[in-house]
Formats: sequence, C-alpha cells, structure tokens
Amino acid sequence: MVDNMTTKIILGFITLIVGIALLGSVSSETTGKTLKVPVINETVDWTTARQSANMPDVENTTGFTLLNVEDTSVDCPMTGILAYNESGTALTEDTHFTLDENTGTFYKWNTTEYMNASSNITSVSYTYCPTGYLTSSWARSALNVVPGFFAIALMLVAIGLFYSAYAGWRKKD
Repeated sequence: MVDNMTTKIILGFITLIVGIALLGSVSSETTGKTLKVPVINETVDWTTARQSANMPDVENTTGFTLLNVEDTSVDCPMTGILAYNESGTALTEDTHFTLDENTGTFYKWNTTEYMNASSNITSVSYTYCPTGYLTSSWARSALNVVPGFFAIALMLVAIGLFYSAYAGWRKKD
C-alpha cells in the first residue's frame, strides 16, 4: 500500500515539473503566433535616391523595402508607421512619403523636409507580422486560450494524483 502511495506522489511531482517546463514553451510559441512585432527607428539611407550630388531632389520612383517585412501582405499589412527625418521632424504619409503597407516598400517625395538636406537618413518605426503570424482573429483568440487550458489540465492531473495518494493514505489508518 505504501509503495502505491509513494508512486502516485512521485508521479504527481514529475507531472508538475514536466508540465511547468512545457507550459513556458507552449506560452512562448503562442505569443510568437499571435503578436505583431514592433520595430523602432529603423534607418533608411536615401543616398541612392538622390538624382545627383548637386541636385538634392529625391527621385519618387526609387523605392526602399524596409527590413522586417517577413509576412507583410494584404492579410497582414504593416501598421503604426511613423517616420522622422534626421532633424526629428515628423513626416506625414501621403504628404512626405508613400508606403505600400502590403509589401513594405517606402517612397519619399520631394518636399522641403528633404530638399537641400545635408543628410539622407530617415528613421521609420512600424509594426509588422512575423513569420507564422496568424492573420485570422478567431484563430489568434483560440490559440491564446491554449496555455490556460494546458495549465488547468496539468493542475487537474496533479490534484487527481495527489488526492488518490491521500485517499490511499487515509484508508490505511
């Protein structure tokens, strides 16, 4: 009888330890599939877009693709786009630049913020979808509850094993 109780207690502790170890992995995998990734101050160098060294105008047809556009598409466009020139002046989409949110391609326009500028650096901040991001909101919602249900199942198994061991111990008396 003691061996059976001891086995259940040991099995209960092993279940808890393994479950807790797996819970972190399940949670991080879920987070990777359900959260967009922010990029802050990615720099874009417009030197190659200048028409010539003596003409500081920016050529509108030269596009630059931002670095982190892994799964950017019609289903998951880039969001939260902010751009600043090197002096810190905020740039406005459709006034100073255009951005194709589906491809991550950025086009500057000839405006006073760029003409005769000594620098060709622009800082861009945005949020994009990482590889494997779930574009369906219902799928993200369903996946977000998986770690919680995993933890509940782990807790119920452990409680069942410990209760079974306790019931065996009580019967012994």
